[in-house]
Amino acid sequence: FMPFFFIFLCYSWFIKREIGKTEYEVPQNRLVVIGVLTALNGGFIIFANPHVPGISQAILGPTVVSIPLGMVLSFILLRRKYNIIHYISVVIILIGLAIALYPQIFPPDDNPSSSESSNASISTSESSNNDSNKYKDIMIKIFWDLVFFSSTVPLVLAYIYEEKALTQYKNLNLNWIIYWSNLYQIFTIILLFPVDAIPGFGTTDFSHLFSHQKYGFYCIVGYDIPSDVCGNCDCSSTTILYYALFVIGYVGNTFCSIGVIKHGNATFSLIIQAIVLPVSEFAFSSSFLMGKYVEKLYWENYLSVVILLIGVIIYRIKDNPQYRTKKPKKSLSTTKLINAQE
Repeated sequence: FMPFFFIFLCYSWFIKREIGKTEYEVPQNRLVVIGVLTALNGGFIIFANPHVPGISQAILGPTVVSIPLGMVLSFILLRRKYNIIHYISVVIILIGLAIALYPQIFPPDDNPSSSESSNASISTSESSNNDSNKYKDIMIKIFWDLVFFSSTVPLVLAYIYEEKALTQYKNLNLNWIIYWSNLYQIFTIILLFPVDAIPGFGTTDFSHLFSHQKYGFYCIVGYDIPSDVCGNCDCSSTTILYYALFVIGYVGNTFCSIGVIKHGNATFSLIIQAIVLPVSEFAFSSSFLMGKYVEKLYWENYLSVVILLIGVIIYRIKDNPQYRTKKPKKSLSTTKLINAQE
């Protein structure tokens, strides 16, 4: 995506002549912080992605879960004040999150009768081993859910930092911010490559660290890669099409996110991203979109979407200026003065 950002920057710089004194006044270290935080967000997502179902990703990613987190960090870092309605909406959102995550961590048994009959023939030791393995699987699921959720923390910090560090510059060109922050993001990602070799967390070892990057590029352009490198990778001529769609979506999301923060605030940006949740949940359960990777929706998912949207709507209504700004009352002396002038 960097070539796109470079083209947009050159367009603003040399054709529109929009790059000037304001852009040069922005300290580069502020853009470095934004780039590093965004890279950490992507790093957590990449490592947790294979272990977390798509529906859980829609919930734990930068959607509704960002709202309570954004409120806490905005209160600490920006001293933004909230009222009782905001807190009630956050409680509603947290309840919806708990309901949505429950069937993902503790999936219900689709055929309890057959399960009971098979369990009757299992010995006590085997039953104990099964219980132990089940407990271990649950803890692994919770661990990767927490890793994926951790990706939201640096992203929310990046949004809040952008609001605090950049809104003071009037008419600041978005292409300038986006290009430099993403350039520093790439440098940070390169420095994070060794994390992929951590046993039990990454997907390779130090001896194959860079060769796997090469095979990743081969997969993007449609070449088959060895099964010992990635047995589940579906590399074909259409892979580059999906990659292009991702790049287009990423570029659009970047411009929209920073634009909303520039003209609004960080919390409002997180509210907007909450709309992703209901769309994502049903997209992951669509066989047309997901094919063999389709995921099952439970009744808890439908209920959680309703609860989450109620929480988001309550928060947004109360956050709307027309509901929280009171019109000033005319004083008695002002009224008398107006009448005297008439």
